[in-house]
Amino acid sequence: MIEGWFGLSPAMLALAAAAVVVAGVVRGYAGFGFSAMVVGTLAIVISPAQIVPVMYLMEIAASLSLLPAIRRHIDWSWLTPLAIANIITTPLGVWMLTRFNEDTLRLMVALSLLVLSTILLTGYSRPDSGRPVGGSLRWTTGGVSGVMSGIAAVGGLAVAAMFLLTGVAAAQLRATMIALLFVMDIWALGLSYAGGIVHWQTFALACALAPAMVVGIRLGHRLYHRDMSRDVGQQAFRQRISILLFTLALAGLLRTWLVN
Repeated sequence: MIEGWFGLSPAMLALAAAAVVVAGVVRGYAGFGFSAMVVGTLAIVISPAQIVPVMYLMEIAASLSLLPAIRRHIDWSWLTPLAIANIITTPLGVWMLTRFNEDTLRLMVALSLLVLSTILLTGYSRPDSGRPVGGSLRWTTGGVSGVMSGIAAVGGLAVAAMFLLTGVAAAQLRATMIALLFVMDIWALGLSYAGGIVHWQTFALACALAPAMVVGIRLGHRLYHRDMSRDVGQQAFRQRISILLFTLALAGLLRTWLVN
């Protein structure tokens, strides 16, 4: 019966649920990384065309569940240009996939993120990170993020890396990422629907995996507040986010090489 509803065996559904719990912990803690972890784990056994639209739905639900608790920390001076530029340039990234070599583009994106995350692991940040960031950098970050989203669905990772480089505080980083992903995923879901890859099975699988996501997000949310209650909370958060970005970038690079 399960296989008839979702196209998955019970074992594959259990694997998907386990991956969603772990990714939910990361999402609840960091505010991003859910889709990258789940798709990276399940793409081996489930077609990306089947699982990615499910992730859009679950990401939207995840953001809605977290927004009431973090809305006062959203940095609107970052969110507005990021969201608008992302919406404008995501179709450009999709268009680039139709005009240039897909594998080369995704390899370039993966390498760029790996280099950036490696720099972050050294503890580097912008020398004048205490000063406000200019609007041009915010718009440029949003534009680059949109192109990366269109090419490899990793635009959120680029924004998180820029937040760390510019010294955005933990609460603002996490809250703004959650709000931005909400906008990005609604846009991506609309594009997917227009492309004909969203079906009733998409909603059914998202509902089936939702309890696992809720469990993970609640655990991650508690871990975040536990860290923030400590004197070294900001430092621990920055270090863990840097490690997360490096891990996701390395995993994306390895997947690109293995596929090639």
